[in-house]
Amino acid sequence: MHCPPASTNGDRASGRKAGGAVSSCRKSPIKGSVFLSVPVVFCVAAKLRSAAGDTMMPLRELSEAEAAYAAGIVDGEGTITLTRMHRSEGRRPVVSISSTELPLLQYIRSIIGAGRITGKVTARDHHSPSFAYVISGRQALTLLARISPYLRTYKLQRCRLLLDEYLAVTPRNGRYTCAQRAAKELFEARFFALSVRAGTNRGGRSLNGDDDDRGIRAACEARAGRP
Repeated sequence: MHCPPASTNGDRASGRKAGGAVSSCRKSPIKGSVFLSVPVVFCVAAKLRSAAGDTMMPLRELSEAEAAYAAGIVDGEGTITLTRMHRSEGRRPVVSISSTELPLLQYIRSIIGAGRITGKVTARDHHSPSFAYVISGRQALTLLARISPYLRTYKLQRCRLLLDEYLAVTPRNGRYTCAQRAAKELFEARFFALSVRAGTNRGGRSLNGDDDDRGIRAACEARAGRP
């Protein structure tokens, strides 16, 4: 079965391109997997195509080894979150990976074929330089569809929710009715409730707070074009 190319203009009514594509469908390599079904995991492109009509360069096809490797990095060092690139727009999916190992992020960028690497602010002179890889919007959804069979942490639950429901609660033109806005806010509340233990740490702070904060900062730095 062949999935058609797909892309989108994100949440913004202005129509800024932020697309991505899944070029083919494959069966899950994990037999009897409790993860996403094959149509959801590998045919998200059909949903993405129906969500917009613009075109952008598709993401690379990942081998099983590359998809598993990328999933491991996202599970261990990455963030799957929702954030705004602009104050006037709705939240969009963001996958980010923070690391002091620039070659690692360059490799991730090379196998995915999309996304951006930015430098992060160093708080003190003796701290090692830090970098962040960021991919957002429908390209992030496409990436998540490819690595989802290999995710093992709570990020799998976030991935599932994004792939299953994000497009359904996000109008193509970014304009919401009252009912649509309420549905989107409920969706976001459910999304952010999915954390390491869906609880708090000893200081009373949400366990996914630091994770989401890192992803939001990385997305903002990427948007600002920080080198």
